[in-house]
Amino acid sequence: MQTESDSIGPREAAQRLRHLINLNDVGVVMANTASISMNKSIAFKQDTPVAFHSRVECCYVGHLLEGGGDCNIRFPVRFCRPLTELEVANFEAIEEPKAGATPF
Repeated sequence: MQTESDSIGPREAAQRLRHLINLNDVGVVMANTASISMNKSIAFKQDTPVAFHSRVECCYVGHLLEGGGDCNIRFPVRFCRPLTELEVANFEAIEEPKAGATPF
């Protein structure tokens, strides 16, 4: 189980993963649910890395780190968690994507 000491805050994760995210992104977290409309949400099978550019009400607003799709998806904060040191280290090992490619 993840402890407070091995988690990386969203802003530090964004700094360390700058090569994988958009310039306007300010944080990276792991999410297990995305809200796609006022009354519809999608649950992921496993925690998924998301980069966000803002926080509105109780949601981070951003996109899946894997790229592709909408850039203004809402991820409810209550269904998000910080990345662990190991997760950040694994993403740091991914090389910077070539132009037009997604990192995954």
